[in-house]
Amino acid sequence: MTRAGAAGRRPTRPAGALAALAALPTLAALPALLAAVACTGVPGTAPRSPGATAPAPPPAAPAEAAWQVPNAAYGSQILYRVAVSGAEGDASLNLILRLASPVRYQAQAVDPLGRAVWGIDVDGDHGLWLDHRGHTWCRLGGTLDLAFLPLGSLSLSALPPLLLGRLPVPPGSPASIVRSATSAGVASAAGTPAAAATVAYRDAAGRGWSAVVQGGQIVSWGLWLDAGAAPILSWANSGAWSVLSDRRKGVQVRWREAVREPLRQLAPMTPRADYREGSCAAVPLPGSGAQGGG
Repeated sequence: MTRAGAAGRRPTRPAGALAALAALPTLAALPALLAAVACTGVPGTAPRSPGATAPAPPPAAPAEAAWQVPNAAYGSQILYRVAVSGAEGDASLNLILRLASPVRYQAQAVDPLGRAVWGIDVDGDHGLWLDHRGHTWCRLGGTLDLAFLPLGSLSLSALPPLLLGRLPVPPGSPASIVRSATSAGVASAAGTPAAAATVAYRDAAGRGWSAVVQGGQIVSWGLWLDAGAAPILSWANSGAWSVLSDRRKGVQVRWREAVREPLRQLAPMTPRADYREGSCAAVPLPGSGAQGGG
């Protein structure tokens, strides 16, 4: 994708976004939480002496888990404004998410001049990838590799929760989930501290995830490879903006919801007659120009 409209000017970062990422309650809580996660192997019940007081129950889970798409989002199409900044420069695009059901969605990227850049059509564990700039297509077999994120191959179901401010990767097993109350208050919309909870777990690849949840909404989350180090990937809700920061690559991706409306129909995407079959190795960084011109 070209950097039309963005060259020579770095997008202004939302006020307070970096401070929010640096001061997440998640950061302080993660070592203890991941230590607890590491001890949760096979579910079991620890023996208790007769007459001993039963332990307090864990905080109640939200109606929708932190890695699940809110049910209210299904049957809608959402337009996002997206900005990317990093060592390769700055870029912007519009991203349309059409979300029909937990197993059926489409995503389409459009440049600032309204030209289609790429599209994804997902149905269950299979999908179609269209590169409109390179005039190629390929079949996705259950996973999608977003090259600009240090996540490796993701399930095809990971993109909608990521865009909607949820955790993109679920726990490897229910036994790995640890929930606790967060001592530090999280500011509410009115600016007053509000109670929050922290949820931490390990995914199927053994990576540590931790999120601060307030009122069923994710305030912030982080991805760790080592509990004693800084997160390699951080996300925070900064006003209307979602801010995703890759500390290792120095890349920041920001997006905000611009329009949401009911989804009337979802016509299958198909490659044009002049498109050739290509590779699904990785989806390049939006705006990197890796997908060719025009």
